[in-house]
This record gives sequence, structure tokens and C-alpha cells, in this order.
Amino acid sequence: MFVIFEETGERREVRRACRLCFPRGVTDVRDVSLVSPAGCAHEGADYGCTQCGTDATGDGWWWRQ
Repeated sequence: MFVIFEETGERREVRRACRLCFPRGVTDVRDVSLVSPAGCAHEGADYGCTQCGTDATGDGWWWRQ
């Protein structure tokens, strides 16, 4: 599975799903709302944070528009 940055066209592979955000895993990229620079899929929570509590405001995070 891949996500694409709209601004640059860069593709990023979704390598795994966060076990806390997606306890059952993720099989469809349409279910992913953000991806870490390392390719880990997370579920978004409050602005800049994930459901598991990771700060997702740093450079290189992919956020679904």
C-alpha cells in the first residue's frame, strides 16, 4: 500500500499499522488517516496527535487531506 503527497507527488509505502491505533491491522489504504516518516499507519486524534498519543506534527508526516 502507498500514500501520495499531493504537493510533491512523492509516494510513501505503508509498511505496518500501529498496534494501538489499529488493533486489528489495516488492509485498505483508504482507512489510513496519517503515516509516519517510517511508514507506520496511525489514526488521527486531536490536532497533531494520533490515537496512540504520538506527536505527528514533525516534518515528513503524511496527513490525509
